[in-house]
Amino acid sequence: MTFSEIYNEVFGNDKTLEDLCLTPAHASAWNIVLLLQSRAGFDHWWESIGDENQNEIFARMVKTIQNNRV
Repeated sequence: MTFSEIYNEVFGNDKTLEDLCLTPAHASAWNIVLLLQSRAGFDHWWESIGDENQNEIFARMVKTIQNNRV
């Protein structure tokens, strides 16, 4: 799933990550973005880059997490 798809399901349809049956890497990347959103300046930057860039960054985070699981 993309960041946008997860966002729409979680905030639009009140689904949980468990409802979405996300992979551990997707859930981890999602939680990282949520943690960063509480940092000054990140929210504004994240919203300003648009869905396509958010999805690309999110996909790269997922791939990095998958490749580095021990």
